[in-house]
Amino acid sequence: MNEKVKNFIETIGLLARNEYLGREKWILPSVCIAQAALESGWNLNAKTVFGIKGSGFTATTSEYYNGHYVQIQDSFRAYPNVAAAVVGYYDFLTNTPRYTNALNNTDYKDAVDKLIHTTDGAPYATDPNYISKIISIIEQYGLQEYDVREEKKSVDEIAQEVINGAWGNGEDRRQALSNAGYDYDTVQSRVNEMLGCAPSAPAGKTVEELADEVIRGEWGNNPERKAQLEAAGYDYNACLLYTSDAADE
Repeated sequence: MNEKVKNFIETIGLLARNEYLGREKWILPSVCIAQAALESGWNLNAKTVFGIKGSGFTATTSEYYNGHYVQIQDSFRAYPNVAAAVVGYYDFLTNTPRYTNALNNTDYKDAVDKLIHTTDGAPYATDPNYISKIISIIEQYGLQEYDVREEKKSVDEIAQEVINGAWGNGEDRRQALSNAGYDYDTVQSRVNEMLGCAPSAPAGKTVEELADEVIRGEWGNNPERKAQLEAAGYDYNACLLYTSDAADE
């Protein structure tokens, strides 16, 4: 597996699992990942990661009609980033009645089948080989592992993942943790402690608040900044790591 494919699977996989674990109605992450791969050509920067029709932009696409493929111009939904595209994909499937039988279906093969053989006969895609292509991608890359509903991880485990960057930043992090069933404030508090940025007094700020203040220049510049942070009870080096993270948002 090359790095492009590995990064694609891991990126879509994490986003898909967040939706899968946080929604009452869902499609298996393995199906989501495979569809994204096929529809976008393994391209996280594609304008349409899932090939969902709608207003946004026009492009040439291949459709299968009357026994042969034809090239047509069609309109597709566009999203600002891949995270929004995954949310849009889950919103589209869960709010479109024809896909009802694919939802909350724990059999990935049957779920893919029901995306094509829908309740009203209108398929997700017209390609007669679409089902076999999606299933092949799932099985070739072992995407079924993303469908396992694991027991919730400990706060320490999730906090370490947050520090490692696995849950994104800012509001995206808050939403992802919430969707996965974790309490954001509890996790963030533990992150602060693990980074050594826990305040020495109850009135102390969270690391995120502190990082924003540093970026705005409210703590001055070095060496004064270092002295002020340490005098306020913060670990300068640990906080600096989090400040860099916030500056990238």
